[in-house]
Amino acid sequence: MKALTNFAKNLIAKIDAALDYFWVGIVLYRIERKVSELYWKRAAYVQDYHVHVFFKVPTQKLEKLRHQAKRHALQAQLIKESFK
Repeated sequence: MKALTNFAKNLIAKIDAALDYFWVGIVLYRIERKVSELYWKRAAYVQDYHVHVFFKVPTQKLEKLRHQAKRHALQAQLIKESFK
């Protein structure tokens, strides 16, 4: 009976580790990469729009958007490296 209990505990631990790898290692990594990509696209759109309409480059807005994009890209890279 004790061996069966230990087997069940080990099985649950393995399943938990596999689910952690799936949700954090795969799903969260893809979400962070997608968010980073969306911030880069938004920064490009804001720059094009402001240059076309106002004839000036919105430096502060671009810095904020690019910073967010870099932060999410770094988070995705750290997630990927932690699961190697």
